[in-house]
Formats: sequence, C-alpha cells, structure tokens
Amino acid sequence: MGMTRTHVMSLLVWTVLLATSSITPSAQQKTLRDLAREHQGLEGGFEAAVAPVEMRTLVQRSTLVARVTVDRVDSYLVRDDQLVMSDYTVLVLDVDHSAGPEVRLGERVVVSRLNGDVMIDGYTIHWESPSFPNFRVGEEYVLFLGDSRFPKDERYQQRHGVLKRFDVLSEGWGAFKIGLGSIRQVFPDEDAGWNRGRPASVETFQGELRARVAEVRESAR
Repeated sequence: MGMTRTHVMSLLVWTVLLATSSITPSAQQKTLRDLAREHQGLEGGFEAAVAPVEMRTLVQRSTLVARVTVDRVDSYLVRDDQLVMSDYTVLVLDVDHSAGPEVRLGERVVVSRLNGDVMIDGYTIHWESPSFPNFRVGEEYVLFLGDSRFPKDERYQQRHGVLKRFDVLSEGWGAFKIGLGSIRQVFPDEDAGWNRGRPASVETFQGELRARVAEVRESAR
C-alpha cells in the first residue's frame, strides 16, 4: 500500500503550541500513531514562522557555535504521541564560540528537534519541515546552538547519559550546511539571511563568523 500524505492545518497549529508551552494534548485528539495506522503511513510536519536573524544576533544568542558532523539519529514519539522528536548526536569538529559549559573538539553533544522518522506497527511516520530538512548521518554543519528547552529526563539520560543537550537557534536560520567546499544557510530564502541563501566558500563564511564573534566579545567587555 502507498503512503498517504497528510498535512492538516489544525495539526500544524497544535504542534507549534506544544513546542512552546506546557499545554497537554486532549484525550480526543488523534495521535500520530492513530493516523499512521489509519493511513498505513504518514507524512507531515510544520513550518516555523521565524523572522530572519543576522549572524551577529545569532552569535549573541548562542551558547555554542560549532562545526559538527551528524553521528547518530534517535527518533521517537513524545507528548502523548502527538509529536516526533529526534535527538541528533553530533561530533564537534571545531568550536567557534562558547558562552556556556566548555565543549571540546572531539566531544559529542545532542541537538534535539521536533522532526524525524519513526516506525510504528510496521508503518513509517515521516515528520519534516520543508524549509528545515531533517539532519542525516554524515552531514556537516555549522550550528548556532542554545540551551535545550527539552528536559534531560529519565528517557534522555537512558539514551544519552551525560551528553550536553542543545537546540538550533531560530530554526533553519541557525543552521549552515557544508558540502563540496561551500556553505549555505539552511533556510532557502533568496531575499533574506546570510548571503541571501546562496552558497559561498567555507573560508568566506568563517572569516565573517570570526569578525562577528570578535564584535560580540568586544561589546561584552
């Protein structure tokens, strides 16, 4: 049987509310597990309405700015099966800025996002934002990270132990993907963001990032 694409507006609004509040789902709300069984598979996601953010502002807001490679993906249902959560274990290749607990080269940390792929009763749930695609193992990024809004609960500790947990700032505005010697901001916006969404050399990006980090550090003195 083919997979049915389901992307319901009420579900989109519900997802955004749950990500930013302590609201708990209603017992009458159909879960993603229910929908996957009903449609023999499920595709969906949501678009985050996040305004463009300049690189200096990203640095100011960041706990950590690091070049990383995605090492592992661990996806599961949360919030009474209303959302998909993915914990991406990433290997730190370089640290450009740190305003929190020390993170060293070669250390692994966890980046958590409300997206991912899970298998339920033999059916796949694929949850992804078109403008901020799911991370894949082996991909390389520069990420602007803040302390995670998700708690290090018992489930997290069982899966990841003492690994530090972070969120990407401002969704795709805080993620820059590296490939074939170039880098680009993940959000595909030709009218806003760094370099207007076009790829540039990693050297060009690193030069501007170093300048913005220096400005932020100087202004903090």
